[in-house]
Amino acid sequence: LSQLFFVAAGIGLLLQTPQKIPLYIVAFLLLYLVDARWMRTYWPAWYL
Repeated sequence: LSQLFFVAAGIGLLLQTPQKIPLYIVAFLLLYLVDARWMRTYWPAWYL
């Protein structure tokens, strides 16, 4: 999954700012949802 986040970041480097904003928001939210749902035992939940 982290590879998908880095791919999204790489694609974002090729886009203009208006297209970067929704891409980064969606990528971050998906990463957060996966962390909150399936990776809870691997990280502290204090930053939620």
